[in-house]
Amino acid sequence: MPQFKFKDGKTLDFEEFPINDKNLRKINIYCDGTDCEGVWAAFSDAGVKDYDSDRRGTGYEGVCILQNAPLNFYPMNGWGAYVPVKFNGGTRPSMDVADMTGEMLLCEERIKQEAELAAKKSHEP
Repeated sequence: MPQFKFKDGKTLDFEEFPINDKNLRKINIYCDGTDCEGVWAAFSDAGVKDYDSDRRGTGYEGVCILQNAPLNFYPMNGWGAYVPVKFNGGTRPSMDVADMTGEMLLCEERIKQEAELAAKKSHEP
């Protein structure tokens, strides 16, 4: 089972899920508490229920898949990266890249696309 690791020593296990265009929502990404950037993300069906009900959590409790690249947080992986989120009640779920340790985890669709691009490049003259 995939797991996120945080600088405070906590972890978050999650199950991978497919991208469903009906489950697209916006999240806010911060870096060390700086101004945020809104980014599109795909949630699981359970994540959408939490999002749409304005759930308020106590830390990183949800996971989504980025659907576009955050412009302000290079070199963070863009679309296809699983990211943990905090549910913030009536405001968008958020994550702070400064809280993370380790590498971002990529969804199956992104891994497949990167493999296809690598295979294509290996056949170029």
